[in-house]
Amino acid sequence: MCTAATYQTKHFYFGRNLDYEQSFGESVVITPRNWPLALRHGAAMETHYAMIGMAHMQDGFPLYYDAVNEKGLCIAGLNFVGNAVYGRPEGGRENVAQFELIPWLLGRCATLAEARQLLQELSRAEQYIGMVMVYLRLTDGGSDFVLRTCDLDTIVRQAVRRFAGEFITRKLKLCYEPLNAACVTDEKWLLFVIEQVLSNALKYTPEGTVSVYLERPKTLCIRDTGIGIAPEDLPRVFENGYTGYNGRSDKKASGIGLYLCRRICNKLGHTISAESKAGEGTVIRIGLDKKKLEIE
Repeated sequence: MCTAATYQTKHFYFGRNLDYEQSFGESVVITPRNWPLALRHGAAMETHYAMIGMAHMQDGFPLYYDAVNEKGLCIAGLNFVGNAVYGRPEGGRENVAQFELIPWLLGRCATLAEARQLLQELSRAEQYIGMVMVYLRLTDGGSDFVLRTCDLDTIVRQAVRRFAGEFITRKLKLCYEPLNAACVTDEKWLLFVIEQVLSNALKYTPEGTVSVYLERPKTLCIRDTGIGIAPEDLPRVFENGYTGYNGRSDKKASGIGLYLCRRICNKLGHTISAESKAGEGTVIRIGLDKKKLEIE
């Protein structure tokens, strides 16, 4: 493995060895402040911090292994030669290639908190687009539901990992212990529901705790200690396009997240409900206990 070292003295030193068997032409590369960096599938970065690090130059673009910008923010990348996977660029998204990520972050961010925030915004944007795609698929009448017996912990852990950085950055506590349960569901679609509920919990919990646990007979509960939902809004939170008081305060609220969750749960034979007190928090319950169905 590569070994990174940071020396914290009155001066700042950051370095790493590269344990490749051969050289790829890497050298110390300085990218001056505001030197145009042409992104492969996006607008050129013409305003950015200066940075220095070890890189291989390819077609005038620095492929940084690791680098530090003028504000002292450092990033080290892990490059697995021959194992890169690239998705197709998509409209409406920030298309950043793996090899562009280090200069893209160092060019924009002065602190670790800013870098985490930028990555969270990327994740949120992806989530909104994902909701739109799910909405279109459901309204068109098409679906690819595949029911089978799934391990509930496997699904919950995937959702929790997606938001791990946000929990850390915002210093929110996650209370989750293995559920040790299985249910008949579609893993992909139930994962979407859990991610949406967790996203809402994080969005409306400035401080405190988000808890994931199981109630009998088989009800998955996601509880937060956030701002809660106003009593007049609670009966309508699963309506299409309804944002309520909290949504009107959050200009980015779409009003379709919980609506999609209910539609998906109905198709899967699950139930979903909300209980909340303004100023105390919210609990979303997903009922997974169902009659036997033909499963794959």
